[in-house]
Amino acid sequence: MTQSAWPFSGQTVSEAQFRAWARQAFGSRIYQGLTVSTSTTGRQLTVSAGLATVDGCAYMSDSAVTLDVDANTTGQARRVYAVLRLDPTATPQIQLATVNGPAGGGAASFTQTDTGVYEFPLAYATVTAGQAGGWSSATSGAVMLARAQSVKAELQTGTLGVVRNGIAGGAWWKTHVTFPLPFTETPAVWGDGADAIFTFAAKNITTTGMDVYIRNNDIKANQLVIYPRWYAYGPLAAN
Repeated sequence: MTQSAWPFSGQTVSEAQFRAWARQAFGSRIYQGLTVSTSTTGRQLTVSAGLATVDGCAYMSDSAVTLDVDANTTGQARRVYAVLRLDPTATPQIQLATVNGPAGGGAASFTQTDTGVYEFPLAYATVTAGQAGGWSSATSGAVMLARAQSVKAELQTGTLGVVRNGIAGGAWWKTHVTFPLPFTETPAVWGDGADAIFTFAAKNITTTGMDVYIRNNDIKANQLVIYPRWYAYGPLAAN
């Protein structure tokens, strides 16, 4: 079995080693800017200045970048994505590019490898069937955001107030929790009933909220106000 560790004094750290560590720490996410808009006069996407990481590696642009979009000659509408493409053989190694989705709509297939090319989608616009010129009304002058989801998980939490005598002995109390910020996928959730005699449960969990149930395991109603706490952990949607 081979064991390795880095970085240490006098040690050369390879790009593959750095990415193996950095993708766990930073992943692929937008920190600032990099909003995408469609041209009103031509078949182009414009990406504003901003800062991001792609597979753990940093990218920064200090001015807007315009990307030409291929004419859609498929006969069906399709998406075109603005992506940040990490290519170790390119200069610079991370650049903005476009990736076409399949004819008929739906998400594109992105290249995402551990040591080679890695494509990070920022947003997409829809190009109408057979459209060879400008955007026309296909996107109404606005990109439909598919802002690349943060791959760094975040924890959200909160408390619920249950008034005295609010839960009868042996009964369940139900409420709905809306997460302060939406997740990009269904989060892991758990809770604390605030007392040993109370049980926490959650159902109907979505990216925006969940139904919370608190059971009073005592034979009589709660004699004090209790404050059960909920937790939700997962990748947050881009703001």
